[in-house]
Amino acid sequence: MDVEIPGTLKTEQELERLVGSRLKYREKEEVIAKVTVLPDSGDMLINWLKKEFGEKLTVKECEALARLKFRDWGSLSGKLLNGLREEAPDGQTLSIIDRMREEPVTLMELLSEKYGYAGLIKKHNASMTDDSASFSYDEIHQYRTSPAVKKMIWQTMRVCMEIFSIMGGVPEKIFLEVTRKKEVTGTRSDSRKSKLIKLYESIREEVPSLLEALRQTDDASLKSKRLFLYYQQLGRCMYSGSEIDLGDLLSNKSHYDIDHIFPRSLTKDDSFDNLVLVDQSLNREKTDAYPIAEGIRKKQFAFWKR
Repeated sequence: MDVEIPGTLKTEQELERLVGSRLKYREKEEVIAKVTVLPDSGDMLINWLKKEFGEKLTVKECEALARLKFRDWGSLSGKLLNGLREEAPDGQTLSIIDRMREEPVTLMELLSEKYGYAGLIKKHNASMTDDSASFSYDEIHQYRTSPAVKKMIWQTMRVCMEIFSIMGGVPEKIFLEVTRKKEVTGTRSDSRKSKLIKLYESIREEVPSLLEALRQTDDASLKSKRLFLYYQQLGRCMYSGSEIDLGDLLSNKSHYDIDHIFPRSLTKDDSFDNLVLVDQSLNREKTDAYPIAEGIRKKQFAFWKR
């Protein structure tokens, strides 16, 4: 049996060093929560500390608290441990953490049928995940996360509520597309041709003729999505693995299509990461089904991994 608790209590020691006993236990917990969910928000934290504890702390102490860096989250919420309360035999209403302090019981025991906490949890979860399409900012405000994240959640929920209103109910699934990471400006990226040549150099023995043809192709020609995908796919259809007829591909009556991996009905991603060049007949058989047929996946998996 372990006789030592592997914890340094660093957070408690930091607050003890800065404010001593001038803040109560609950007030210290509130400070820790704010510092954790509002990292790098110095002015906002200082203003909040002055407003809440200005009579107990000096300006320098508020500034020192705002500079603290706490990280990581516990796997158990404050709502679970201290927010759900059950009436004890003596008439007191006790939270889970109160019960564990008062009685020699474990968390798992308290969540058993012997106690009523499991029912309280179920009831609370039901209230948070009902089927109604109503939603207010107050429900977001209770979560311990930064204002910026709350704003994004609220904007997303407003979009969802508009969808509910248009559809007349709650859809089974909603797909959300997030923006890509902001690209660094002012730097020149490699051309499409140079990127392809770098890839081909690693397998030059397997595709000598394609590599030579690529070297003789000018950058302007590779602005064509069809031609770029042709070289990116080693000149083969992504659904069948058969060789693509380059002359046919570049003709006005081509028998090849550019297909979206994730259908446009699910996402509006037209980047090369979501495009493949395929035989027209196979694309028509596939329609907008996702994922594509298991037979195609099994047959082409080894080629896709390349």
